[in-house]
Amino acid sequence: MIAGLDHVTINTDSLTKTERFYVDVIGLELAARPNLGVPGIWLKPPGGKQAILHILLDEQIPSRTSATKTAVDHIAFHAKNFNKLKRCIVERKLPWWGNVIVDFGLWQVMVYDPNGVLVELNFKADTENCEAPIIDDNQRISKNMIFEPEKYDCLR
Repeated sequence: MIAGLDHVTINTDSLTKTERFYVDVIGLELAARPNLGVPGIWLKPPGGKQAILHILLDEQIPSRTSATKTAVDHIAFHAKNFNKLKRCIVERKLPWWGNVIVDFGLWQVMVYDPNGVLVELNFKADTENCEAPIIDDNQRISKNMIFEPEKYDCLR
């Protein structure tokens, strides 16, 4: 029986950029990681005990070939402090998209990580201490969300 999500693993060719994104922008913290024989990091929610995101340096995994490399479509996190997180994204000039789902009391921010994995941040409206965000039409979640790797050079 499934009891919940344990972790998501992302392959990257830049541990530094990926760590900067998930720590400095998203707000996760480094977690203890055993020596697994390949470079990588584990990340956990602030104050949390369990690593929920594992990141591996892709070029160091000998069993991977172009035929077996896979991309994660997206990762969804429960998030808090909408304004602070949005400010972290905007200050770094990272492209982002948003949505307000009134019927579910949910605010969403979507942003790509430096590897092209879409990160979905879900905020419960009733726990945010601010007004509902106004999302401009050009910032609305759509099929036109494009990953632009050069936008992530700010994370070096």
